[in-house]
Amino acid sequence: MKKYIRHGIVFLALVSFMISGCEKETGYSLRSLNLKGNVKSVHEISYEPVVMFGQMTKGPRSKLLPDEVLHFFNEIGLKTETRIIRPDGSYGRNVLEYDDNGKLFKGRMFLSENGRELLMYHYNYIHGESGKLIETVMHSIDGDSIFGRTVNIYGEHDRIIEEKRYGSGDTVVGRITFAYNEKGILETQIIYGQDNVPESTYNFDSDGHEQEMIIHQENSDDLKYYYIYEFDEKGNWTSRITYFYQNGKEAANTITERRIVYYK
Repeated sequence: MKKYIRHGIVFLALVSFMISGCEKETGYSLRSLNLKGNVKSVHEISYEPVVMFGQMTKGPRSKLLPDEVLHFFNEIGLKTETRIIRPDGSYGRNVLEYDDNGKLFKGRMFLSENGRELLMYHYNYIHGESGKLIETVMHSIDGDSIFGRTVNIYGEHDRIIEEKRYGSGDTVVGRITFAYNEKGILETQIIYGQDNVPESTYNFDSDGHEQEMIIHQENSDDLKYYYIYEFDEKGNWTSRITYFYQNGKEAANTITERRIVYYK
């Protein structure tokens, strides 16, 4: 059936996973991540596309997306860990903790260095009276310093419509807006920079799969990416070819394979 420089890139990717809790609902459940079935783990690896005898196939590991990305879920569908592994074997990982009611309340970020695993940051997740995640705070191990936070704003039907991102102070350094179709499925996501100018736009199909990413550029044409998927019998994608389009030119960019393990 038919997404680096030593720790720097791993760190930024992990922060994005941890502090942005807004990918449809909170971003930490199977449903919010658009995964179907009783998923236990997801493992993504990207490759260079190669055309042989008129057929596109995967070549060597991607230079643009060299890291492996893994997500782990518990038996009730809540994400417990995200791990990013670099080609040299070093890694970073986020561990998520929930209370007895399944509500996310704490996260920890680790990075490996010289064969050791170091605890880098803590995250606190704050919920409102309705139970929705309203704020995520990233702070130092001792809890004395705040490095960043996000505040979530909800609209009709308790769907998140905006995420505001702050640095260590009260200045907004970026925001993300969310729009939904009539069925409540995420349709468009726009990321804004500190100057409130759109940096990128993500468009989704009626099933919630990302169909297009647009990188907005000030002094040249926008760079557009679109995706061709293959799915398993559960309806989860297992292969994705990324194409980019700019200045009238189009080419395949990466092939991402996703291995999904289900609970029995």
